[in-house]
Amino acid sequence: MNRKIAILVLLPLLTACARTGGLASSASLCSNGNSLRIGVDSQLGDVPSEGLPQLSELSVILSKASRCPVTIEPITNDHLGLQGLVRSSWDFAFLGPSLTVLALRDGAGYVPLRSLGKKADSRSAILVNANSPIAGYADLNNKRLGLLPEGSMLGYYLPRYNSYGLRTAVAFGSSFDDLKGMLKAGKVDAIAWDTQATPRPEGTKIAALDPHLLPEAALVMKSDYNSLDYQTMLNQLDGNAFQLPGFLRYAPGSTPRLIAYHHMHKVVRDVTNWDRQAHTKSSDAAPHPSHR
Repeated sequence: MNRKIAILVLLPLLTACARTGGLASSASLCSNGNSLRIGVDSQLGDVPSEGLPQLSELSVILSKASRCPVTIEPITNDHLGLQGLVRSSWDFAFLGPSLTVLALRDGAGYVPLRSLGKKADSRSAILVNANSPIAGYADLNNKRLGLLPEGSMLGYYLPRYNSYGLRTAVAFGSSFDDLKGMLKAGKVDAIAWDTQATPRPEGTKIAALDPHLLPEAALVMKSDYNSLDYQTMLNQLDGNAFQLPGFLRYAPGSTPRLIAYHHMHKVVRDVTNWDRQAHTKSSDAAPHPSHR
């Protein structure tokens, strides 16, 4: 082929590539033969443990949609989920409301792709024994408070935010059921509580209630994939949403509104800063090893 003619033939193709972001924009999500790591949050509902049929079916669907090998990783609690997000452990993740808030913070490295519904009317509360004099957040001063570990909006960030400035002796439980046992045993005076956790234990009452509902859960993607052809996978999921496990509550074409997360992002940011300052003061107050 004449060189001049070849250039004229290739020019429109090169121009088209430039308009669409070039070859990189359509590169495979697993071009290096890597397996996509997919996180699935147990907070979405009754998520089966690894290897059971629903997760196996999800793995097959995601593998076909992405044209990549897929590894499904159940996220068993919010604290482990937070650690995974900090390490950018997952390429894509189906997250409950708490972890979605943490994943979509500025600088967290994830972007929202699809809504997964939300826990209707799920709010953070303070639960106490029915005969307790505690009747609000201010009454937690000089009391023993049971919280979940860092990572839970309902069990950690919101209770800490609402009790800022108070002197509380904090004890941690691994779940709301664990906190319930601590309250019943008299190990704490009050516990963080999810208003949707049912049934509420007999002989208890809600002493304080945060007015904010949790925002939507979401399917999120590591921002590193922004330049790749993730849209093809997303189109496949949208077109075959009826095949996805029901507990995901996948909403085809529905993208979470980031403005809905702003208050929760402020809560997390403030509590994280307070924790950091408290840790710094504690370190400064501790005697230097050479002076002990």
